[in-house]
Amino acid sequence: MSTGTLARITRDDTVRTFGARMHFARHAREMTQPTLAKAAGLTAGQISTLERGRHEPKAYTLHSLAQGLSTTVAWLAEPREVSDDEQVPWRVGDPRPVDREALNRALAERLCEARARAGLSVFELSLASGLWTARINEYEGARNGSPHLRAVHRLAAALGVTSGWLLAGWEREPWG
Repeated sequence: MSTGTLARITRDDTVRTFGARMHFARHAREMTQPTLAKAAGLTAGQISTLERGRHEPKAYTLHSLAQGLSTTVAWLAEPREVSDDEQVPWRVGDPRPVDREALNRALAERLCEARARAGLSVFELSLASGLWTARINEYEGARNGSPHLRAVHRLAAALGVTSGWLLAGWEREPWG
């Protein structure tokens, strides 16, 4: 992965694209912001802020929103513009609240697995992704919270996997 490609993964593009996908999915489901907020366990203000591209979501928030929208984390997190004729994939959500610590542990396991398969040290992944080694160590140790979406995109690009696989793991394994 070239550093030119990673340089194009900006915070502004990430939040704008995510906000547009979230807005598109909410309208496809014929939901209001307060309805989605209740379904995702967030506030209507948080929904508005995310849709307008004013805040970058963390992995935990992505899972909550995907559950509230009955769609996949992979579709919601995809780093590309949504097309007008696109279909939002349906996914029956688990009615239980999202377990933040379990999500962080699962993401840590997938990150360690992908890094091992890529044959990269933490330092090499840091160079390839543009993220600090300390931050990667925190993610791999499931410490200090969920990564922001842009960090997930950068890690996925550097490891040759999809952001959806790193976040949710239910997609097919990228190397098999």
